[in-house]
Amino acid sequence: SGTPIENSISEMWSMFDFLMPGFLGKHKDFLEDYEAPIISGNEDSADALERLKIRIAPFILRRLKNDVLKDLPPKHTVINYCDLTKEQKELYMSILEAARIEIFETVKRKGFAQSHIEIFSALTRLRQVCCHPRLLHSDLRKDIRSSGKFNLFIEMIREAIAGGHSILVFSSFTKMLNIMREALKKLNIDYLYLDGKTKDRMPLIHKFNNGEAPIFLLSLKAAGTGLTLTQADTVIHYDLWWNPAVENQATDRAYRIGQKRAVTNYKLITRGTIEEKILELQNKKKNNGLTRKIDRSKLDEFINKLSFELTDDQKKAIDEIFNDLESPSRMNRLLQGDVGSGKTIVAFLALYINYLAGFQGVLMAPTEVLAKQHYQNMLSLFGNLMKVDIITGSVKKVDKIKIFNK
Repeated sequence: SGTPIENSISEMWSMFDFLMPGFLGKHKDFLEDYEAPIISGNEDSADALERLKIRIAPFILRRLKNDVLKDLPPKHTVINYCDLTKEQKELYMSILEAARIEIFETVKRKGFAQSHIEIFSALTRLRQVCCHPRLLHSDLRKDIRSSGKFNLFIEMIREAIAGGHSILVFSSFTKMLNIMREALKKLNIDYLYLDGKTKDRMPLIHKFNNGEAPIFLLSLKAAGTGLTLTQADTVIHYDLWWNPAVENQATDRAYRIGQKRAVTNYKLITRGTIEEKILELQNKKKNNGLTRKIDRSKLDEFINKLSFELTDDQKKAIDEIFNDLESPSRMNRLLQGDVGSGKTIVAFLALYINYLAGFQGVLMAPTEVLAKQHYQNMLSLFGNLMKVDIITGSVKKVDKIKIFNK
């Protein structure tokens, strides 16, 4: 599969039940034994997760882009927040109140299971207000035409073009893309446009990759897969989609084989609105209950206690590891030698991040021999660091290592 398990742990049960019926038992039992305790995050969560990992491990092979494409430059995701304008906020609150009444009445009349369309429609109207009031029907928006997010977007576009960047802009609303087209024309900024109605795509792709226009406006559903647009080094997701995997596929139009520059992926979020809830939902789906949230302040507190200052490169590397907790293979490579003095410190802090996260799978070796090898590697890596001790109570339980700064 080119797509990860992205919605729920039950989807994994479904795939295994198709491939090997009965391997993970009945779905009801799977929910009780694995999914419910894992999602709950209580004291049984770690045990259930570990049991599930051990059971499926022989049948899972995961390769990350960083493993396959060694020369691929880094990708950074930046969340840019903005505020609703005053009149936009008044409109949002009125739409929100109307949506509450509508949903309550619909659920009361039809039941929750039969009300999904009405609920989704109400949520879509709230998303539209965040993007631009002009997306709403004129009866709803009245004469309101200002948008805090659109103002931020235009500012970002101007700065990116001034900096010589090539930009992909994704939106799930084609009407929003048309509003962007109007604005770019007024600003005399060249752009290309693609949506579901575009029949001949290749000439547009060639034009963009040849640098004939700095901006490519793209419908998320129509252009989220199948295109190679490595001329771009900047991706802007104007509005969020419910499933983060869809956005990731779209971002990877730029971040793929042939990309020579670092790619910056921007998500625009309106404060105090449904967009913050969608971002929370995306993060839950991304983590899928398989990782534990880490308090960044604990890491920063630990770094401040170190007897040395981190370089800018080291800080950047630590940020990337902290923000990419789904890449244990990268951490393991750090711990298997071929590490210079600067990277040694990065590896040390990577291990501390691992300790905070409580990842039992990251450093757990499948055999005692490999476990001892891991342990020896860590001793050689960190043994030359002044004022640092590493204490372990068990060779096999590498994840139980505690790190202290004297």
